[in-house]
Amino acid sequence: MIFISAKNKLHIEELKAKIISLFQMPKIKHSDAIVTNLRHYQQLNQAHQALQKISVGIEQRLSADLLAAEINHALHSLAYITGEAITSDTVLESIFSRFCIGK
Repeated sequence: MIFISAKNKLHIEELKAKIISLFQMPKIKHSDAIVTNLRHYQQLNQAHQALQKISVGIEQRLSADLLAAEINHALHSLAYITGEAITSDTVLESIFSRFCIGK
């Protein structure tokens, strides 16, 4: 537990360090992951780019609404992989883009 005071600026740095430590994860090397689906690979790249923009935005103290837009973009990219954002139109588009269906 960290007791802080915004008014007296007590223990703010400790709080920042604790928050950062909670969100830091070990770096994953590209060689450690195997992605067998091109669509998943593309979505992971898009999510990664959005997360990089978020990181830079935090350092530059961008407004919360700009950061929220990038967070939404990252979540949307990951949702395509998990199937949460898939609609019937998306499924049909995916089918027709990969297969030649004729008469």
